[in-house]
Amino acid sequence: MRLLIILLGLITALWGLTQYLVQRKLDQFVLLQPVKQNDLIEYEKIKKLNIGLTSLPNDDIEDGVRNLLRYYLRNKISGANDEGQRLWAASLVQQLQDAKAKGNCEAIAYYDEQLADSKTIQSLLTPMTQQQAAHAISYIITHKKENNSTCPYGTCTVQQPKEWEIVERRMIEEFGPDVRLFNQGLNEKNKNKQCDLKIRLFENILALPLKQRAAVLHWFFVNSTANRVAIF
Repeated sequence: MRLLIILLGLITALWGLTQYLVQRKLDQFVLLQPVKQNDLIEYEKIKKLNIGLTSLPNDDIEDGVRNLLRYYLRNKISGANDEGQRLWAASLVQQLQDAKAKGNCEAIAYYDEQLADSKTIQSLLTPMTQQQAAHAISYIITHKKENNSTCPYGTCTVQQPKEWEIVERRMIEEFGPDVRLFNQGLNEKNKNKQCDLKIRLFENILALPLKQRAAVLHWFFVNSTANRVAIF
């Protein structure tokens, strides 16, 4: 009987340690905190699915949270209202600018092709930029899609909007043949030029009048290849 009590005590202690390790790791993800504050059901799902991944907490939980959170945030961003998508686009501009200043823009621009751990991404971004991103996610989670002014039924996400031609024309006028670098990915050696293209792309979109901007952003973020979220 005494042995059983000791065994139960060890199991309880191990469970408590597991919970602690998972919670400590989850608290390190800046973009997970808005989920914790505004969508507790999703947060608990992410936490529960990572409870069993504590054999290598710094690796297994990192991958688990990254995969689950990236999928969740992509869906939220693609379905966000006009202001939510504007806030996230503005956040992306700042993330790219910070990463470029640190000499590693591709970590943000091509995150899906070259996954970096959350600490690496955080090291590229200022605390203000990280909080700007977290604020954008908080807004997106807490504001319904029905507020969309241009896509109340999602129709503009089916086809490329004509407003996209304005952005393309501006990019060609500014960069000429260098716009081809968009399609070179990590193979391109001129990473700074690629980063400038990404930054100017979002700046040109954000500079459009409200309704034109909303149409382009809704179409842009519903495209899975364009809707990239660097998890940090």
